[in-house]
Amino acid sequence: MTTSWPRSDRRALGALLTLVFLLPNAIASAAPESRSGAIATAGSLFYPVTPCRLLDTRNSNGPLGGPSLQPGVARSFTLPSTCGIPVGAAAVSVNATVTNTTGPGQIVLFPGDIAAPGTSDLSFGNRQTRAAAVLVPLAADGTIMALATGGAADFILDLNGYFLVNAGPTIVTLDPVA
Repeated sequence: MTTSWPRSDRRALGALLTLVFLLPNAIASAAPESRSGAIATAGSLFYPVTPCRLLDTRNSNGPLGGPSLQPGVARSFTLPSTCGIPVGAAAVSVNATVTNTTGPGQIVLFPGDIAAPGTSDLSFGNRQTRAAAVLVPLAADGTIMALATGGAADFILDLNGYFLVNAGPTIVTLDPVA
């Protein structure tokens, strides 16, 4: 029996499979000097979850709440066990949102055990609310860092899935979409 998907569905499926197969290398190459070899030698499996709010700096001050992100000050957030992220997760798939911005700027998300990379994940203007889908590798201790450049911003992070390092061969079956 042969299953055929419309051309647009095949492109989307191909992009998803490319993401799943290339993510471990992207994580390992983010900072090879600070990563263990396990991440580079094994594939990762993506586990989608019902969207869940990880943190919101509009809330009262706390580890997953306020204060808002201030320009040039990296803030650390510990994610495992929040929203069901297991210890040992390699990366998270999130929707990052900024609001109440005080000027144009950018948000940079990165593992908590490396220096900030030279690229941003989300750009914003003065008094804008903006969102972006981002894949963020986790540090060995499960932390991520959030850094605002330019203006200050309230920061909201919603989880939609996580990646676990695959310990061995796994058969993945794909059912056609009706």
